[in-house]
Amino acid sequence: MAARSTWVPDSHRASATQTAAEQLTTPQSRHLPHRRRVDVIDIHHPLPGQAVRLVGSVGAGNVAEVRQALHEAIDHGIGDLTVDVDKLRLADATGLGALLGAHRRASRASRTLVLVQVGPSLNRVLTYTRLNRVLVTKPRLVPAQRTAGEPRPA
Repeated sequence: MAARSTWVPDSHRASATQTAAEQLTTPQSRHLPHRRRVDVIDIHHPLPGQAVRLVGSVGAGNVAEVRQALHEAIDHGIGDLTVDVDKLRLADATGLGALLGAHRRASRASRTLVLVQVGPSLNRVLTYTRLNRVLVTKPRLVPAQRTAGEPRPA
């Protein structure tokens, strides 16, 4: 019976300089446990039915909480609904879906969903997906910069 040779990728082969003990203790990428990302979101209602502040990361794991909070605010208020997204991070596309769904629900309720304090990264995502043409946004407010000749405020 002939001995069979098996192909081993270069990344899994021990280098000539590794000792036997190092070979045993060096983890291989295929044996590393997968790390799950945990999305955490805080939802604040500074003005119930009028304003919502989203802080944290929204993804598939917690998008239902965000969707429910936005729907309740839309259903229990009047006029524009401002959503402060200054500290919001989108972990995946489900967050965009929740914002777009809330926009449609607000339109059906004769309200306007306004995203305020939109940072550069979220603005870039909205621009690439062309949702900036659909969603009403207001950019992040930047403090006025002083010129060299201006005195410092008291």
